[in-house]
Amino acid sequence: MKTDQNFAAARRKRTQSGFSLFGLTGSATVLLVMVGLSVDLGRMFIVKNQLQAFVYGGELQHVADCSHRSSPEPGRHQLNKL
Repeated sequence: MKTDQNFAAARRKRTQSGFSLFGLTGSATVLLVMVGLSVDLGRMFIVKNQLQAFVYGGELQHVADCSHRSSPEPGRHQLNKL
């Protein structure tokens, strides 16, 4: 009787051990996907800020160049040519 209980417990343990492997694999996959997305989104945020700073710098330089020219209305003459 005791042997039958030990055998049943061992068999139950063997059949359930595969489910933990599937669970571990699935959760590791989800974790890696989330880490990859967070790295990609962080990089996109950095590049967006760098491009935005570059464009703002170009706009300020253009306005500074236009305001130094001698015209009745500084800046307006050059902006109309764009």
